[in-house]
Amino acid sequence: MEFSDELLAKINVEPLQAGLDICNHVSDKIRTYSGEAQGNLLLEAGLILDKMIKNNLIQSAHKLPPVKGGKPANTADFMSFINGVSKDLKAAAEHNKAMHFQEQIEQRLNRMITGSFGYELTDGDLKEVQGLLDQLRSAITSSTELKDDHRQRLLKRLEKVQSELHKKLSTLDGLYCLAIEASIVAGTIGKNAEPIARVAKAIAGITWRTHSHTEGLPSGATSPLLTSDVATNLID
Repeated sequence: MEFSDELLAKINVEPLQAGLDICNHVSDKIRTYSGEAQGNLLLEAGLILDKMIKNNLIQSAHKLPPVKGGKPANTADFMSFINGVSKDLKAAAEHNKAMHFQEQIEQRLNRMITGSFGYELTDGDLKEVQGLLDQLRSAITSSTELKDDHRQRLLKRLEKVQSELHKKLSTLDGLYCLAIEASIVAGTIGKNAEPIARVAKAIAGITWRTHSHTEGLPSGATSPLLTSDVATNLID
């Protein structure tokens, strides 16, 4: 096989980058291959990209060319398909880069300019969240029951939250999503996931408190989701 298990495992965690890696590999190797080896490379890459498109992991309007007898019916058509997908993925990567840059600017302005709408953590909450994120990282990396794709997905989300964590935030989405996903993943491995579940619940609680304070809810208001019997049974 042309593509390693490590690269295939990356597809569910970083599909855009994995797709680009596959396209780039074909571009780098295709001229050094000939005959059957060239056809095998194009077939394997084409089938992987097609599967990713069909599972909505990457976006492209290009269609996989016909396969005949376990080989590309036309290698030129396969190369055209892969090049077309590569162009779409590069455009998506540039768009994501631009949007991330815009988001960084907006977050900086919200922190620096008084009057911009946003959320503000207390000094104590900020310090506590930072500590909880460190605890969560430790619990994720030390767990022997987490699947690799779950571990990598959680670590990637955690790293993004840590890189964007400041006293003033333009959005609480990152903290909410991290707490929810960590709770769900914890639920898949049962009682041994208690360290992950407890940290997730604590992060959700601080996030809710910050959100409710900003929206003007009474001091001490609690989230129905964090106090209901159903939620408690899932997390505790």
